[in-house]
Amino acid sequence: MKLPTIGQYVDSLSHPFGLFRTLKGFEAERDMYGEISVRSGNNAAVFRMEGDGSALALKCYIKQSRFADQIYDYIENHPSPLLASGIRRLRKELYVYDHCECGCYYDVTVSEWVEGESLDRMIRYAVQRNDRTLLQSLAERFDTLALTLLGQEWAHGDLKPENIIVRNDGTLVLIDCDAMFIPSLAGKQTSEVGTLNYQHPLRDTSMFNKHIDDYSIVLISASLHALALDPALYHRFNDSDNIIFSPAEILTEDSPAYEEVIRIAIETGDLALIRMTRALKSPVPVIDNIDSLLPYPAHDTASLSQLFLFRKSGKWGYNDITGQTIIEPIFEDATEFREGLAAVRISGKWQFIDTRGHVRINCDRYECVQSFHEGRAAVKRNGLWGYIDTRGTEIVPPLFEIASALREGMAVAKENGLYGYIDRNGEWIISPQFEYAISFRDGKAKVQKETKIYQIDKSGRSLYVIG
Repeated sequence: MKLPTIGQYVDSLSHPFGLFRTLKGFEAERDMYGEISVRSGNNAAVFRMEGDGSALALKCYIKQSRFADQIYDYIENHPSPLLASGIRRLRKELYVYDHCECGCYYDVTVSEWVEGESLDRMIRYAVQRNDRTLLQSLAERFDTLALTLLGQEWAHGDLKPENIIVRNDGTLVLIDCDAMFIPSLAGKQTSEVGTLNYQHPLRDTSMFNKHIDDYSIVLISASLHALALDPALYHRFNDSDNIIFSPAEILTEDSPAYEEVIRIAIETGDLALIRMTRALKSPVPVIDNIDSLLPYPAHDTASLSQLFLFRKSGKWGYNDITGQTIIEPIFEDATEFREGLAAVRISGKWQFIDTRGHVRINCDRYECVQSFHEGRAAVKRNGLWGYIDTRGTEIVPPLFEIASALREGMAVAKENGLYGYIDRNGEWIISPQFEYAISFRDGKAKVQKETKIYQIDKSGRSLYVIG
């Protein structure tokens, strides 16, 4: 059956009353000129429908979707937090007139209208403002979505930034499910192969299984993490149909974007980005061990063997208890792991890595960093010390001449030549008054004042004179 044009759908929605079988009371959103707003793609047009105090996304097809009935039946019976809520297929729902003023009812799909912006627009917004923090956040949130998606028995099939909505609360949700693989379609051949610039060049209609999102996931994640390091990559390599990479160029080894991202990743010591970007050269669309490539969120480190520093050819790396190299010796300086993170220095710049070698916190604005204790790490900038948390947020700006590791909720800090004790947020608990002080142990600490050494409690009260 020949499907209506977008114009025919618009004409029908201009006079909706009586044209819907079940969606009574809903009208299409109009723009400032009174025209019906429409968002069109290759296969369908989407309209925002308002009524009863709610908003729906109405999808009207201009091209037949081969497995639409099976896909939307599956979604309705297997709702997922990765998808918009209330997705359902309405058979023979909307009456559309043809040019002879005749017509018939056509199938549509509806769902909640997801309030937010597409990931594509959010990337452009962040790049225009050179907002690396937002780009890093988008990368982490995408990785969270991707890891959850990889754990499903279905796959999206057309994963790209335009099909990912960033809700107002920051969570990500997938839209446009027409190319989905679901278990009942195993062994079938699809007519959809996704969007060219987000798919492996060798993906064809015969590849229709759980792994159809593999390449897209790695490509999008690598792009976002690369932009978080250098937003200018977008201006150099975005061509409006991609983020920064062209899969065809990567496979033919003619990709300036690929070479530039590898160079930046090596300079910054971002081992996870190196692994992801290299995975884009996979000769097949399926990516082995894809979940271990994604840098965020941090994988559970409790089950990993304890790692130990070792030095080779003047560089530091990490071995497990058997002596097997887990993280290659590429660092100029490094600390032992504490609270799942280790401080390392490469190309003169500090960062924190996890036990897989993935960069978790970029500390290039600091001259020096120390290990984490009780969720805080001391960092030095312009000769003064402050603290960051395990997400890299600067909780206490560098204000102190000296700042120690947190012990029992308190840290030694020095201001105007005298020592005192601060809490985890940088507030003074015991004002700076000592010539010297050491960290608390079992509720007690040793301090020196006016050449005498005292033992004090956490209120600053002197317990007794030591000498």
